Amino acid sequence: MNRDQGVPEPEPEPEPEPESVDGPERSERLVSLMSGVMELRLPPERWAEIGVLLDEVGRALADGDQEALSAATTDLELIASARVIRLGSGGPAPGPPPDEQRERAADIVHRIGGAGPGPAPGGGTGDRAHGG
Repeated sequence: MNRDQGVPEPEPEPEPEPESVDGPERSERLVSLMSGVMELRLPPERWAEIGVLLDEVGRALADGDQEALSAATTDLELIASARVIRLGSGGPAPGPPPDEQRERAADIVHRIGGAGPGPAPGGGTGDRAHGG
């Protein structure tokens, strides 16, 4: 009815734009996180957890799902910061990332245009199956 009276209706306020998955801050944070995670030495069960989270990050990037990307990134940060292992726990010894997780992290970094998580610990030699 305001139009009939010659008074324009107020325009609705625009919704804030969602943060871009490819935004520079998000990309830098993710590249840094991938590099940090690949430097960890963790028991095999922790690497399995990280593998699941790397899959979640990959899916979120593919789908452009900000909420899922944020959740998976936060979970990865928590695992990376909780790297203390109790002495005498009797579990398997911590080790570098398995090739599968290293490849997933490298794929994520490549997809967002980063430089990559870096070489394998020890200059690419050691217990890697590829003998690199």
